[in-house]
Amino acid sequence: FDAIVEVVCEDDDSLLELLNTQIRALPGVISTETLVYLKLVNQQYNWGTR
Repeated sequence: FDAIVEVVCEDDDSLLELLNTQIRALPGVISTETLVYLKLVNQQYNWGTR
């Protein structure tokens, strides 16, 4: 992979919208591979805070 990106979307439709209209539209993006979580037990968003 040249880049690995993690995104959080509200639902599958939002994810598809993001992929189709924004990520795949970026110059140089040739292909994408999408992996989704089947179940998320604990998600913390404090990794960027100090």
